Amino acid sequence: MGVPVKAICSECLTSHFTTLEFGQDEIKCPACGHSMKNLPEGELNQIETTVKKQKIMAIVSLVLFLIAGGCFFYWAFNKWDLKTEDTTRTIFLGGAIVLALASLVLGILGSLKRFVVEY
Repeated sequence: MGVPVKAICSECLTSHFTTLEFGQDEIKCPACGHSMKNLPEGELNQIETTVKKQKIMAIVSLVLFLIAGGCFFYWAFNKWDLKTEDTTRTIFLGGAIVLALASLVLGILGSLKRFVVEY
């Protein structure tokens, strides 16, 4: 499995998205052909670990956002049910707000780091 990065060539300043593989010997520019030795395996492992954590945070953030949306719609469209008490509806509104904020925080934390490789 490779590591997705944005690569910028130092010769022609062309930027492109590429995947750095672990067995790859060098990084090569598709525009001018300039090449450089690939990153060390330790750095690739650190980048891969960070990218995996970001993917997990993004998935959890999406799930929390969907649950928050469900809570909000339950609160908004369950006004005329006489069996439901107002405190239950208030709990669903509070849950929607808390889950939406948690989703926002995880989404921000999951997108803070981007990796750019200049070669």
